[in-house]
Amino acid sequence: MKKKILIVDDDENIIDLLQFAFEAVGYEVVCWPNGTKFIDMVESSRPDLIILDLVMPGIDGYSLQILLDENEATRAIPVIVMTGLPAARGLFEKYPQVKLFVQKPFNTAALVKTAIELCGGN
Repeated sequence: MKKKILIVDDDENIIDLLQFAFEAVGYEVVCWPNGTKFIDMVESSRPDLIILDLVMPGIDGYSLQILLDENEATRAIPVIVMTGLPAARGLFEKYPQVKLFVQKPFNTAALVKTAIELCGGN
């Protein structure tokens, strides 16, 4: 069974880039453009890893991380946070499920390599 990655980002270019990169190495990718019905999406898709953008319209990535942490069913899913706001890193330090904080622009190959490690391989 393929490992699954949920990408939550409002930037279509980033979604397209990451979806292509992860599918090329054998992952199933689910993309979600915003925080609407986020927890329902996570519970139904059961990802092995979440890549979460910080700045999005409506609800931000930090608020979504709080929802993940408060929900017993989603608390253990590893998260990679992506942002162009490096100062926001400190907000996520109290969440052990946040395994990596990636500043945009990012190195796609390095991100994919780390994601594979967090998922335990393909």
